[in-house]
Amino acid sequence: MLLVAFMAALIDTSLGMCYGTILSPILLIAGYSPEVVVPTILFSQLVVDIGGGLTHTKVKNFTRKDIKV
Repeated sequence: MLLVAFMAALIDTSLGMCYGTILSPILLIAGYSPEVVVPTILFSQLVVDIGGGLTHTKVKNFTRKDIKV
């Protein structure tokens, strides 16, 4: 399961999409309940996105001016 999650994260970070789309059905087919799958995917996606954001900031692909809130 860890390998599947790693591959989904790799696809997500390289293409910018499909993490939940790939991992949700796999976890549901594996027998996990939706009450476990949804928070797990949301939390792991948060961790991956924070890592990606920090990496972009470190290599200067991103500046604070880019945020338009």
